[in-house]
Amino acid sequence: MDFGKVLTRAGEIIWKHKILWIFGILAGCGAQGGNSSYQYGSNSGGGSGSGTGDMPFGNMPQFNNWDIPDSQIWIVVTIIFLIALLIGALFFVLGVYGRLGLIHGTLKAEAGESITFGEVHTALMPNLGKSLLLNLFLAVAFIGVGIIFALVAVLGAVATMGIGLICLVPLACLMVPLFWFAAIWIEQANVALVVENLAVMDALRRGWNVVRANLGESIAMGLILLIGGGLAQFVISIPLLIAFAPMFAAMVAFSGDSSSAAGWGGLGIALLCVVIYLPILIAFAGVVQSYIKSAWTLTFLQLRARINPSAGEPLPESL
Repeated sequence: MDFGKVLTRAGEIIWKHKILWIFGILAGCGAQGGNSSYQYGSNSGGGSGSGTGDMPFGNMPQFNNWDIPDSQIWIVVTIIFLIALLIGALFFVLGVYGRLGLIHGTLKAEAGESITFGEVHTALMPNLGKSLLLNLFLAVAFIGVGIIFALVAVLGAVATMGIGLICLVPLACLMVPLFWFAAIWIEQANVALVVENLAVMDALRRGWNVVRANLGESIAMGLILLIGGGLAQFVISIPLLIAFAPMFAAMVAFSGDSSSAAGWGGLGIALLCVVIYLPILIAFAGVVQSYIKSAWTLTFLQLRARINPSAGEPLPESL
């Protein structure tokens, strides 16, 4: 397999057909690992105003004293859960839609066809239902494995007074490359579903057969795209990290005085920087996703051609 040609070709495709960046942005919705939740509040149970502890924002106005009756807390929790579930489902659908768009767009570029958003949308719609089912099945499987591992860890810790957790460390380390290998399999299964118009289980089997028959090349490409994509994501995130510097200055200022002008000014500058750079970050992330998915599509075409030479042709030298 010519790795250089695949990587170069993927770059040529997304550079010439910039409409694919939109699908890359959408595909990035499904690539997110979730949102971190931070809760600030006092558990001091009333008393004097000194119960704010040593939190950097301890002297800021408190928002945890809302008068919500205990009988209605479950309603609030249920509403929050349903909203989070709907947002997660929306991002999941957008991610699958974007991934399909990049696969179809790459195939159209390989066939020398024109690429517009409407044409790619029309081409991907027949496979959207199958792709949603495939990725939902895989997501449930991954979540199930995670829950089982967590239960084993908790039960082992309780039964052995915490000593059993030491035995789970090697297993946890082993799961990292296993999950990463499964990610390669998933990429190839998604491409197989589109390229060969397969059903869900057939796409999983086809993706597995392609990876197994070309194990070395699949792992090598996975390493290239994993490390390269990770570095690219880190580089484009650096300005966002720098934008949070005024936030830390605000934390220091608020630790001494909640009405500090420097503290509120730092928060305002940080939020302004984030708002300004966020669209740029999303656009760059979309380009990275476009490149990665295009490269995986081209990888499948080459690896499939190695198994069955009549199933594909070598990549052209250039667009």
